[in-house]
Amino acid sequence: MALMLVLTGCGTGQQLVAGPVVGYVPGRGWTSGWEAGGGTMETVSSGGDPSPSGLSLLAHFNVGMSWRPGALGTDPSERVTYLAWEPWLLVGGTLGLAHSSADGKLRPLLGVWEAIPYVIGAPVRANPLRSCSPCYTVSLAFGWRWEGKGELYLAPKIGILNDTKMPFPFQTYAD
Repeated sequence: MALMLVLTGCGTGQQLVAGPVVGYVPGRGWTSGWEAGGGTMETVSSGGDPSPSGLSLLAHFNVGMSWRPGALGTDPSERVTYLAWEPWLLVGGTLGLAHSSADGKLRPLLGVWEAIPYVIGAPVRANPLRSCSPCYTVSLAFGWRWEGKGELYLAPKIGILNDTKMPFPFQTYAD
């Protein structure tokens, strides 16, 4: 996965993230799992704060796995693995494929999400053009996804931004 992200980066910066996922499926109960992903991160600036390029907003992919209670009268737990394209523009979207251990079928994965990001590691925060080589990120995403069953979820993640300018809205300035 990391090699694919580096190859698709074509000389641009990279963003890599990972963390746990906790969710709730109505009628089934609580779920838990993990998610990891990333994509290119390139910023553009027209005299103001740098912002992520269009490619950076579109080129984000995640892989993940979660465990949830099985349907009534079936296995005690079900494992769902997935691969998703997750572009973001004001609100994130999810489009991918999911595999369930309960029936062995591939299903479409659809969803919406939003995240709150924060960047750590830029010692001079008064300068909006601070280069991230690397900077570390902490984010909290929440959303809804469907792959045969609807799930509300929360995904705290840690990550890294490398070889890019610190983009808005990640910037924080000294008071």
